[in-house]
Amino acid sequence: MSPGSKDASQRGSIRIGDPLAEEEALQPVLVEVLDAAIAITRADFGNIQLFDPVDGRLQIVAHRGLPSWWQDFWNAADGGSGACGTALARRERVVVEDVEESPIFYGTPALEIQRRAGIRAVQSTPLVGRTGNPIGMFSTHFRRRHRPDEAEERLLDLLAQHAAAMIERVRADLALRDSEERFRILIEHAPVALAMFDSDMRYLAVSRRWLRDYGLGEQDIVGRSHYEVFPEIPERWKAAHRRALAGEVVQEREDHFERIDGTVTWHHWEVRPWRKVDGTVGGVVLFTEDISERKQAEAEISELRAEMESLTKSQIAGQTAAAIAHEINQPLSACASYAEAALRLAQSEGQGSEPLRRALEGSARQAQRAGEVVRELLQFFHAGGGAIEQVQLAQAIPRALALVEGNGHGGFHAVVDLAPDLRPVRANRVQIEKVIVNLLRNGVDAMRAAGVETRQITITVRAIEDDGNRAMARVTVQDCGPGLRAEEIQHIFLPFCSGKPAGIGMGLAISRSLIEANGGRLWCEPAAGGGVFHFTVPFAA
Repeated sequence: MSPGSKDASQRGSIRIGDPLAEEEALQPVLVEVLDAAIAITRADFGNIQLFDPVDGRLQIVAHRGLPSWWQDFWNAADGGSGACGTALARRERVVVEDVEESPIFYGTPALEIQRRAGIRAVQSTPLVGRTGNPIGMFSTHFRRRHRPDEAEERLLDLLAQHAAAMIERVRADLALRDSEERFRILIEHAPVALAMFDSDMRYLAVSRRWLRDYGLGEQDIVGRSHYEVFPEIPERWKAAHRRALAGEVVQEREDHFERIDGTVTWHHWEVRPWRKVDGTVGGVVLFTEDISERKQAEAEISELRAEMESLTKSQIAGQTAAAIAHEINQPLSACASYAEAALRLAQSEGQGSEPLRRALEGSARQAQRAGEVVRELLQFFHAGGGAIEQVQLAQAIPRALALVEGNGHGGFHAVVDLAPDLRPVRANRVQIEKVIVNLLRNGVDAMRAAGVETRQITITVRAIEDDGNRAMARVTVQDCGPGLRAEEIQHIFLPFCSGKPAGIGMGLAISRSLIEANGGRLWCEPAAGGGVFHFTVPFAA
């Protein structure tokens, strides 16, 4: 029976219950199966139902010649009622040769529904999946008493197997397509640079972050070769892609990428295979993270650390020379004075021989020369203190914190409290940052030695005026350690004075020297709630 042979109420009545993708995709299959079932059984009406495992009901999704009120009745009916419900429960075909005589319909509202629709006989054949779970049902209806013969039943069984297989295949394809679409959307909106490729390294999906990180704008690169989009890809990366396509996960924590325009970016990347349903590798997924800013920051910190190490060595040498000079200048001066006095005495009394006179003169000259050497050494170490420039403390403090963290003195919470509208100061940037680093490290060491669990260092910057009415920035560094007693503060800034077992006692002496060289002052206050150090530097004009 062809669709064109039906009346106006029947033509075009194949319909999908909901405009969902699954039912739309199934429509050709349902039409084919329904028309075949009607033709095999020479029926007058027919319908196909799909089983909803959630509520256990059968829903009509396609029909021929059945009024809407009839469909509404059976869509609302209990899943076990009628011929279709019975067939579903038994998992086998049910044939009702005459609804007037069948116990399935006798005494039920369904009997009147069948009468109104002009249905006298019905057969319902279940559609069962490969796992044995119900998929649906196709039923054919007759105006007169009817029972399919053996040949028709065999054909109906073959049709049911074919229909179940086609429905499962369509559903599997839809599920795969839906999964791929969800995965594509997931990749597209991923907050990282992510791309999915097939076995030929052609793009299947790409995140917006990928396009942004690699400067591709709004280009549509899906379907294009990765090596076409990036012809500058190095051979080592292509080798990694081949290893991933062979089933290996390959990654690199830090790797540089020289772009075709000569720019160099740094990346952390990982490439891993994705597999098809049969377990074979279908392609790769590539994740990259642009770490160029981090590498630049590391380079800047390394450079700053080198500057500070050089400054520290120079200052230690200068402070050491100053301490030595202090210790030997007086004895040298005394030697020169004694030699000069002995020479004058020998000359005045006429008792000195020429050799003695020459020896005393030579002794005085050498003592004076030794003093000059010490003074020249001091001048050498104090020369070249560094360029004076405008320094933003709001930038110097974070750099110092990064250095402390990178030098193994992290593990504390830093609170930075800057005065509003803070002007730049006039100082040597490296020297000021070195002082802040020294004070921070001292605070961390003090808190660690005291076993402080919650470690915090507060850095406060305020604008003040010194005794000479100069506008100064006062920087205060306060830790949560045991603090310092008044008697400790008296000698804490002296060279070679250290409270640390492994310290040489030059850090605070150098810091004070640096601050004074920049026109400021460094001091400490006794406090029971932690060490409190202040230093000042003049504001730039």
